[in-house]
Amino acid sequence: MKRILFISLIALLTWSITFAFGLSDYNVGEKPLNKAMIEIPELDYQDVITTLLMPYIDESLNKYYSEYLYEIPGVSPSDVKIVSINRPNGDRTSLFVISLSLQPYLGPHNTVGTDNIIFEIKYGKKPKTIKFEHIKSNKLPSSYNNIIKKWPPE
Repeated sequence: MKRILFISLIALLTWSITFAFGLSDYNVGEKPLNKAMIEIPELDYQDVITTLLMPYIDESLNKYYSEYLYEIPGVSPSDVKIVSINRPNGDRTSLFVISLSLQPYLGPHNTVGTDNIIFEIKYGKKPKTIKFEHIKSNKLPSSYNNIIKKWPPE
């Protein structure tokens, strides 16, 4: 009788500890995984890629717009959209061609237009601008006449 009571007590204690500390959600010896660590929204990937490319985006904007404006437009990461990502050399290779669409702005978000930039990214190298294409020009407010060299771009 004492033996059955002792075994029942051990089983009840083991069951209580298991559920009290949440050990039933994973195998012993494994760390629990936070569901947010597993389910990564696509927007997070876009934000990471855009953030890493921002210095090169700014460099491309500077190169293009310095011919037309005395002040270089900025761009918000939220105004950069990834159009496509390709691996021209095939699966599991380290050459990527990334196409972006963006809307640079001056001042309090006066959008100057729409641009497309294509970057080539190779392992161990800086991203390289393959193509910069100014798609559309927006009319700038007259208060920006002092920063215009020639606008709109031809």
